[in-house]
Amino acid sequence: WTLEAHVGESALRMQERLAGHFARAEAHQRDLSALRQDLERLERLHQRAENERALAQRKEQLRTDAATLRKILRWREVVAANDASKAARTKLRHERAQMERLRAAVAPAEAQVERWGARRKEAQRAAQKAQAQAETAAREA
Repeated sequence: WTLEAHVGESALRMQERLAGHFARAEAHQRDLSALRQDLERLERLHQRAENERALAQRKEQLRTDAATLRKILRWREVVAANDASKAARTKLRHERAQMERLRAAVAPAEAQVERWGARRKEAQRAAQKAQAQAETAAREA
């Protein structure tokens, strides 16, 4: 056994040990790389799930908003119809009041016409009576 052989043998063992360490380090590096890729894929999946969840929430919010808007529009239509109905009732009330005013204005003239008609009938009756009396007097004479 010589010193050179011992050193050579020792160097060889050290080299083998180092080769083993390097092989294990490379294996760890591959494992780490695979784990990083898995982590990145999981992060992408998580982000996609978050995006889908946010999208679903937004869709639900839009559905709710649309339903609320439909209710508001229906109420606006009801209010508009009610306002139109109120306006029509007010117009009708004004027209009725106008008719009453016109009737009140025409009533004295109608009464006068009725009085004139009654006088005319009385005059006709009186004239018929006078004619009848005149005819009777003429026959008697």
